[in-house]
Amino acid sequence: MVRKCALLALLCVASVVPVARAQDLYFVRRTGGYGQVGLGYGNLAMTCDSGCAGGTQNGFAANILLGHNFAGGGRSPARFRGEVSFAYQKGTDAASNTSSVGLLTAGLSVYLVGGLYLRGAGTYMNANVDDTTGGYSGKGAGYLVGAGYDLYVGHEWALTPFVHYASSSLSSIDANGGGGLTGTTAGSAHILSFGVNLTHTRGTIWCVNQAGEHIRVSGRSEAGAEACLREVQQRLGHTK
Repeated sequence: MVRKCALLALLCVASVVPVARAQDLYFVRRTGGYGQVGLGYGNLAMTCDSGCAGGTQNGFAANILLGHNFAGGGRSPARFRGEVSFAYQKGTDAASNTSSVGLLTAGLSVYLVGGLYLRGAGTYMNANVDDTTGGYSGKGAGYLVGAGYDLYVGHEWALTPFVHYASSSLSSIDANGGGGLTGTTAGSAHILSFGVNLTHTRGTIWCVNQAGEHIRVSGRSEAGAEACLREVQQRLGHTK
């Protein structure tokens, strides 16, 4: 950890663009793991053949995402990321009917330009409704589409505004007490959410030696990387 902090400190005073001069350092984002956690707000609309309340409900949203960037090719940032996530949406309407939905997703994101990406995923949804006629729950598969933009506040951290839309068919909604619904009925749920995530994305530090060679720096750097780092330190006047 100390070594990594020292390397990042050097990056603050060295070049951070891929086209670096000799005896320099630069950082390439999106070359490893990726994680997000955040909060937002959204709309939730549920429909049933009978029984549960319809209409649109509003409430807070939360999500957590883990992913891994596919290799970007040498010293280029990755364009594609595989990911899994969990999202939660709460909804309440004027009649005090409440709903909540949890979504498990697995999918892919693609970066279009800079920090802007689009994502698509398959989902498995668990929906719960509590209204004046009773409480109901249902499960089903569907899809999610969305977009986000990584606004970097450091080499590895970003604030990411996001928006996503999810839709699932609920194959059955079962009464779980108190209501006028008997048996099962088909339904669906549709969610539109937006908010901001705190994002951590791993990257790769590259060192350019006096001969112009680009050498990857890692936690287990070899002799060539160690020698290159010493050259950079000497150029920046950190060693005598």
